[in-house]
Amino acid sequence: MSKQALQRLGYCEKALELKQEIEGHFLLLGEYLHQIKENRLYEPQWSSFEEFVFEMKMSTNTANKLIQVHKTFILSYGFTSTEIKNAGGFSLLVDVLPMVTSRKSAEKWLLSASTLTRSDLRKEITEAKTGIQMKDCEHTETYTVTICKHCGERIQTA
Repeated sequence: MSKQALQRLGYCEKALELKQEIEGHFLLLGEYLHQIKENRLYEPQWSSFEEFVFEMKMSTNTANKLIQVHKTFILSYGFTSTEIKNAGGFSLLVDVLPMVTSRKSAEKWLLSASTLTRSDLRKEITEAKTGIQMKDCEHTETYTVTICKHCGERIQTA
């Protein structure tokens, strides 16, 4: 392999390492946020958890998702942060959270998250929720979405 090819490969490998580190930090942040919220560690500096999160410049919704991933996969079902990172990390696990009802279902969805593209994972989630295989759907009830090129607003039409 040429020197230039090795440099390119090294650059790509570093990007993959950074992604893993970021996911690890998201999981650690979820743990910290859980402890802060549960034990009211934000007091007396902040009047509420929401105020603390606001100061972090994070939405309460995002903070709660980080906490829920931590509580579900680590505290409830005992997965390691490595297993979670290998499944694609925080953002994919947020998608599968509604499907996880037991250790067995958590294992199934972790495997799906680690092997499928985000698009295919979302299709699998939709199929599990609706009980309808997308390939078999006749699409008899549809609507059209128009997106404004200027402002990006989405307008649904019948």
